[in-house]
Amino acid sequence: MDMQRAIGCMLGAAYGDSLGAAVEFYPLSTIRARYGPAGIQQCAPFYGQPAGVITDDTQMAMATARGIIHTPTTQRDNDGALISQIWQAYLMWLGTQDDPRECRAPGGTCLSALNSGRKGTMTSPLNDSMGCGGIMRVHPIGVAFAGDPERAFSLGMQSAAITHGHVVNGYVPAGALAMLVALLCSGVSLSQAVESVCARLDALPASQGNDTRSFMQKAWSIAPEEDIDAQIDRVFPTLGHSSAGWLGHDALAIALFAARCADDPIQAVRIAVNHSGDSDSTGSIAGAILGAMHGPEPFLAELAESNVNLEHQDAVIRIGEQLAAKEVDR
Repeated sequence: MDMQRAIGCMLGAAYGDSLGAAVEFYPLSTIRARYGPAGIQQCAPFYGQPAGVITDDTQMAMATARGIIHTPTTQRDNDGALISQIWQAYLMWLGTQDDPRECRAPGGTCLSALNSGRKGTMTSPLNDSMGCGGIMRVHPIGVAFAGDPERAFSLGMQSAAITHGHVVNGYVPAGALAMLVALLCSGVSLSQAVESVCARLDALPASQGNDTRSFMQKAWSIAPEEDIDAQIDRVFPTLGHSSAGWLGHDALAIALFAARCADDPIQAVRIAVNHSGDSDSTGSIAGAILGAMHGPEPFLAELAESNVNLEHQDAVIRIGEQLAAKEVDR
């Protein structure tokens, strides 16, 4: 696998998370009032934190990566051992959230699930949550398993099910993103990757993959309009079971729509965050997709041009390198 794609996926996701963090929870009208008609274009301060600070999305994605990296070589082919290591990494992350310097408005479902002391599974879920807290942290699985997209799909679902138990929209979208990233990191085109993921979703039992597949296909087919940000606000809620990115399947769809419609990676992430919804999560997912396609350079250049220090940038890059090495060594 191309090391640059691995680094790009991790860095792009962190950049998208940081860009969207300043406008999460805001309606598009407020975003435009604060940042101009084009919406937010560069990382900005939020909640008293400087521009470039990450949220719980990237913190948990880094935890996912560390769980993979810390899985002993002898257990690397054991899904149960790997998922247990990821769960332990999430519990370590949970322990940091009592520190005001580290707490970044983490999702309630993640907190309650991890505080339960039980590891949720697809066969024994802890809840019926379909929030995007499961999907926003799984792209490292796609990086590490770029040579095995089918396993990336399975592990993506299993890792999301640790905290999010909804059978259709809780963990299935996470499997879809992990597989999508695995394919992109292997050099497959975005259109081919989407087609392969949708085919895999079709193979799921009953209607389990219907919402994710339907939203991905609609995101791929909707013609972009001149005011694409307002279009996201207007169109996606009409698709049914949509919440402007707060749920797993529509967060993936918004990110995919942005990736398809943009002329370059930075523009795609800007599209993904400028809407009335979960902007840091949709930005993070879009950044992961674009980074897996284009590598880290577009994001490094944008950060340098805007004079923003991305929090833990060196650690994020190093994690990308380590994940790629795990894939190469497999």
